[in-house]
Amino acid sequence: MSMKVDKDAFYRRAKQLYSTWKEKEGDWGKLDAFVCAVGVDEEIVYSKSTALQAWLLGYELTDTVIVLTDDSILFLASKKKIEFLRPLESNLDSSKTVPDIKLLTRDKEDKDKKNFGRIMEAIKGSKGGKNLGVFAKDKFPGAFMDLWRESLKKESFEQLDLTSGFGYLMAPKEETEISIVKKAAGLSSDIFSKYLKEQIMDIIDGDKKKSHSKLCKDIEEQIANKESKLLANVDKSAVDMCYPPIIQSGGNYKLKFSVVSDKENLHFGAIVCSLGVRYKSYCSNIVRTMLVDPSQEVQDLYTYLVSLEDLIIAKLQAGTKLSAVYQAAIENVKKERPDIADKINKNFGFAMGIEFREGSLVIGPNCDLKAKKGMVFNVNVGVTGIAQKGAKDSKGKNVALFIGDTVEVREGDVGQLLTGSKKKVKNIAIFLKDDDSDDEKENQDNNMDMEPMNYGRSSRRGAVLDNKLRTDSTTEQKRKLHQKELLAKMNADALQRLKEGKKDDEKVKVRKAPVSYKTPGLLPKEAEVKELKIYVDKKYETIIMPIFGVPVPFHIATIKNISSSVEGDYTYLRINFFHPGASIGRDEPRYSNPEATFLKEVTYRSTNIKEPGELTAPSLNLNTAFRLIKDIQKKYKTREAEEKEKSDLVEQDNLHVSSAKGNPKLKDLYIRPNIVQKRLSGVLEAHTNGFRYTSIRGDKVDILYNNIKHALFQPCDGEMIILLHFHLKNPIMFGKKKQQDVQFYTEVGEITTDLGKHQHMHDRDDLAAEQAERELRHKLKQGFKGFCEKVEGVTKGILEFDSPFRDLGFNGVPHRETVLLQPTSSCLVNLTSWPPFAITLEDVELVHFERVQLSLKNFDMVFIFKDYAKKISMVTAIPMTMLDHVKEWLNSCDIKYTEGVQSLNWGKIMKTIVDDPEGFFDSGGWNFLDPESDGEEDDDDDSDEDETFNMSGDDDDSGEESDSLAEDEVDQMLEEDVPKPSGEDKEDIEPQEKLKKLVLEERGQNVFEVLPLGWVSVTHNSGIPLYLHRDTRVVSTSRPYDLGNGSVRKHNIPISAIPCYSYKYYTKLGDGSNQPPPHNPSSTSTEQPVPTVGSDCSAQSATTPAAPSCPYSTNTTVFTRENVSPDSTTDGALTSNASPTTTTITSTPPAPDQPVSVPTVDTNIFPRAQIETIEETLKKTELCPEEVTKYCEKIFVFKELEVAKFKTWKERRAYYKQSQKKKLEKELTNRPTLPEGTKIITIPSLELSTIPGTDGDSAINQKVVKKTKKKWIINPVGKSMVCLLHEYVQQSLKMQPYYTFTELDNAATPYAATVRINKIEYGRGTGSSKKIAKSEAARRTLEMLIPEIKDKLPCMTGTEAEGDGPDLSFFDDIRVEDPRVADLCNRTSEPAPYQILVTCLQRNYGLGDTHITQELKAVRNGKNEYTMQVSKREVSVICKNKKDGKQLAAQKLLQQLHPHITSWGSLLRMYGNRSIRKLKLKKDKETEVTGLQTRSSQSSVAPSLAILDKLREEMRNLREIKNSIAPIGKFVAPVGVGQTGLNTDHVDL
Repeated sequence: MSMKVDKDAFYRRAKQLYSTWKEKEGDWGKLDAFVCAVGVDEEIVYSKSTALQAWLLGYELTDTVIVLTDDSILFLASKKKIEFLRPLESNLDSSKTVPDIKLLTRDKEDKDKKNFGRIMEAIKGSKGGKNLGVFAKDKFPGAFMDLWRESLKKESFEQLDLTSGFGYLMAPKEETEISIVKKAAGLSSDIFSKYLKEQIMDIIDGDKKKSHSKLCKDIEEQIANKESKLLANVDKSAVDMCYPPIIQSGGNYKLKFSVVSDKENLHFGAIVCSLGVRYKSYCSNIVRTMLVDPSQEVQDLYTYLVSLEDLIIAKLQAGTKLSAVYQAAIENVKKERPDIADKINKNFGFAMGIEFREGSLVIGPNCDLKAKKGMVFNVNVGVTGIAQKGAKDSKGKNVALFIGDTVEVREGDVGQLLTGSKKKVKNIAIFLKDDDSDDEKENQDNNMDMEPMNYGRSSRRGAVLDNKLRTDSTTEQKRKLHQKELLAKMNADALQRLKEGKKDDEKVKVRKAPVSYKTPGLLPKEAEVKELKIYVDKKYETIIMPIFGVPVPFHIATIKNISSSVEGDYTYLRINFFHPGASIGRDEPRYSNPEATFLKEVTYRSTNIKEPGELTAPSLNLNTAFRLIKDIQKKYKTREAEEKEKSDLVEQDNLHVSSAKGNPKLKDLYIRPNIVQKRLSGVLEAHTNGFRYTSIRGDKVDILYNNIKHALFQPCDGEMIILLHFHLKNPIMFGKKKQQDVQFYTEVGEITTDLGKHQHMHDRDDLAAEQAERELRHKLKQGFKGFCEKVEGVTKGILEFDSPFRDLGFNGVPHRETVLLQPTSSCLVNLTSWPPFAITLEDVELVHFERVQLSLKNFDMVFIFKDYAKKISMVTAIPMTMLDHVKEWLNSCDIKYTEGVQSLNWGKIMKTIVDDPEGFFDSGGWNFLDPESDGEEDDDDDSDEDETFNMSGDDDDSGEESDSLAEDEVDQMLEEDVPKPSGEDKEDIEPQEKLKKLVLEERGQNVFEVLPLGWVSVTHNSGIPLYLHRDTRVVSTSRPYDLGNGSVRKHNIPISAIPCYSYKYYTKLGDGSNQPPPHNPSSTSTEQPVPTVGSDCSAQSATTPAAPSCPYSTNTTVFTRENVSPDSTTDGALTSNASPTTTTITSTPPAPDQPVSVPTVDTNIFPRAQIETIEETLKKTELCPEEVTKYCEKIFVFKELEVAKFKTWKERRAYYKQSQKKKLEKELTNRPTLPEGTKIITIPSLELSTIPGTDGDSAINQKVVKKTKKKWIINPVGKSMVCLLHEYVQQSLKMQPYYTFTELDNAATPYAATVRINKIEYGRGTGSSKKIAKSEAARRTLEMLIPEIKDKLPCMTGTEAEGDGPDLSFFDDIRVEDPRVADLCNRTSEPAPYQILVTCLQRNYGLGDTHITQELKAVRNGKNEYTMQVSKREVSVICKNKKDGKQLAAQKLLQQLHPHITSWGSLLRMYGNRSIRKLKLKKDKETEVTGLQTRSSQSSVAPSLAILDKLREEMRNLREIKNSIAPIGKFVAPVGVGQTGLNTDHVDL
């Protein structure tokens, strides 16, 4: 690529240089001329001479001398360089501030003596010619430079060092320079965050050994590697390092940029990393310190240094002295951290540009120069000599912290950070082990390295487990202890928060009641109001109704609903109003005076019959009012819903749009939720204070930074989309809805897969597609990540993007489908599915796990928020295997969790808490959810007393009720029998009141039976024991039992589940030690037989107990079970049909050599111990189904049902399908039907619209928009032809037919009526009255529109014989646009379609312009396109020739003119030969009499018999017509039915 000098930049910057020289400030005022000489030296990286060349020319020119004089600029260089500089000879400075350019070519023969002489003369001729400006430190080697210095030395000029002056001149950067510096700074950030940081993390993760120098060499190789992805989108040949990278660790730190990295291995402590990238000669720099397992003191100090750097950047503004910036920082250090004042670095940075360090612009105490707009500084803050307590080895005791960034100076604003790599503690710290594992610290050796298994890296503490993979036996104990601490703290904080919240309760905004008219004068003066009709005022949204003769306005907001119905000859309009109690279960509107009298409903009635002289029926007013009220109510509700949606919106600030071209931007993104129904792509761009998304259609969505609660970036790892998600603090409006979550995403790869495609693992196309998808994923990931980093840099840390941790995710159902829930540092989210799920962890008060049972595979997770008024959030169907994982994560986030086996009614629980928070927390707060907390106290006072009574009994089931006893009651019982100490004379303590309570005496118990979880026994005031389930408050009189996995239908029922059976069983089974007292009337005799349980239902024997004997007897009486009636507990009647059987059992086994001896009653003096297993007890205390049936059938009535049983489910399904089929067939044969002969009419609906560019509503100006699938059904029974026609046209075309009447010169039928639909004439009828003519016209029209009506409903239509006319029934099955129509018409001698069209247009001349234009154009494949146009209506068809096209186009046009006609037969009846013949016959019939009269007058004077015969025939016809319409009789009201008492003469409804 050929090199070209930038003339514009040269003259622009040279003009700036000469303008500064002419201002004569400082050393510039002493200057007469200036010399810049550059030689050849590869070791010199930075010099002011080369910087000046790069600034003026854009390149470095070796062996070149530049001389600036008052009247010229001289260049001395080789021939090639002079040619490069040749374009500068033409001066572009119109103001002549910059003098002319003179180019001198080197002459090696005379060693440039002539050139040097010319230069010296030019210097001497410039101003005073004595003071020569130079860069004193720049002394390049080489023969040419030696000759130049010798020639200068001969002239003995006085040299002035202008290094500082030129440095201050070149420090402010132009926009092009700033853009280059930004690219350099971006490369520095990328190399650190994407390469160096990952390398260090990998070394720590693998416990590797790698030296500092090797790491630095790897960084330089990455820069030199032109294939590196880090150098994408830049000119790789222009990238270089500003200085060799510096990495320091292990206690040896020097916070300078001239340090060389040593060969020591990387130490896992404080790792200081410094590197700078140079791009197109412009420098940048970044410094970061990575901390491995830092102490809290080091973390706090690091956080302070970050804030100190932010302070320096904020102070670094245009016009501020650099010393003032330094003093502000030092004062902050002395105020906040005086302990590091002597350890902090001596200056806080320096200016950068083409040179890495501008020595004259240092943020130090002695630099009084002011910062200018466009300057770029390397701001750095560092401390050394920090002692870290608790370090693992000696190298980690001494720590240094160093932070540095590249910053651009702005005018009137804080400095802009150009290196956006994150630097907070959570971004640079790596935690290898927990700080609180004291036990492990004692066991570790101080000299041994950390084990890899103890490494658990996390950049987000508090959300990600610091020690996720560690196996610690004490983890569960620590977790439980931590949870107990969290519970106590949570209850205290919640109570305090609720108490404080009561003081700051906001007042509920009460909306003002709508007012129709403020004054009576605003009431409309319309005629409907004066005539006491219902009037709808659209402007004020008010309905004015006549009530007791007075028009009363009602606002639309007061109307609840409205309905209209037609019953007989009347139309009813019912209006229901809002009133107190009308909105039960909803948010009822507030009433200013609820005790007032409210109007509930109003019903109006109006007749449908039109009286003579009336244009419309009175019911038209009600129909119009119904329609208008519905429209206004719909608009009002829509507006109210929008206002309600916007009522709680927080007003956002305006977006400040940045016009800079370098704004962070992402293209081709979709937004969720969609702005419109169709998905549109757009561009997301970051501006000064927020984002703006612009779709390709121009829609804009603004999201401000201060309204973003969570900014989330989810990469495409394991997902088909990559996205940015914003969870907002306050919802925003777009798409007419409030949105709390906004998401921008793009798809990665194919979401759908073609399963029909042949798949092969080595298919080249598939491999290439997979490789392309991998590259696309990587490219998108880098693009999104870069966008996030740029935004974080622009916002200066105000907005930080968080990413979900996929490894910590677990499956659940937050909405309707199972998704992967992933934690982030501050929330729990699922972003892939929509709607999204986002829970802020800071807002969560408690997490409760429901349905936690070993027998279940899933459990539910309930989030209770700190704001108790907020609805709880629930995630269901979480795998039980993830329970410990979720608990560990919640515990690490300091969130209290509880668990239970039941699902709770959270709506009632939260309402109880909000209603009385103090009472809730006084009673223990959330302890009721914790299974490990103290037992729950029973709310029922009686239950406490019951438990006290029960504990005093000998045979009380204490195991069931001990859980429900309070601690004070236990203490009282323990101290009850303690004897009083001797020597103490105390008064006896008497209870305040003694109560008597009736309880049921216990008769025995089964020690193996325990109540299921959650059930307790409580004694009712009646004395009967009840069983209460605490969670659900379900009460049962029967003792509940746990079924487990047993069959519900086939299991044996325990005796204890049947109270009456159990009581009698244990009463007679007792050994006499629990005899009832004599005063208890409910006790029964022990001599009666009792039922006992045997092992087999079929083997039963009846026994009777023996007489009472000694309690220590070895005789045992075994009883079998008898069926006892449930009502036998009332009378104590137990019967037995067998004698007792006695069995004697020895308690001591005999010796083998001794005979067996049976002890008697007198010899055995010890009570015999009995050992009983649970299996034996279950056999005796369970009832099989047959036994239960036999016991209950004495009082209950049973019936047998036939139940089908099958071997397999397949047979079962087949049987039920067969049964359903038979049942359906039976129903079809016997189902009720309408009366025989009933017929219905099905009407398809059409929607018409006006053709653009036409006026009027005639058929020729309208077209069919769509045909709806919904059809309207009419039952014609009891309806007239006029009614049927009106309903048909109304439902199909949404319009009404109208009639035109004419008078005829015929005494029998003086009136004729013609039906016109959409301005087209259809049927015509005649009659003796207009009503008859109207009915006949409607009948004939229906026969045209519905040809089947004359066959299916002949009784209604009164069809007449077709006469000699053709039978057109064949054409009733032919479509209007059927291509066979023309041929069929030709064969049947009917008019062709085009003739029909001409006849239609001639008859309906009122349609407007009926001129027909035709055009034929040739198309492909030998076909033609025939176009026919009438007025604005145009149709086109494809045809073979003009003849066919003419007929097809006519058919298509006729169909459009008659959209509701489907068959060609209907059109033939309207315009065919039959219609023409009828018109001709009618005309002949009218002229027949006049013709006879003319002929008779010419022949003779005698009477004409032909005329008399004709008149006789016509008179007979009139008589037949008159008889056919004669009335059948006169209506007479039945006896007892009088006239109504309502006088409606003065009320027009």
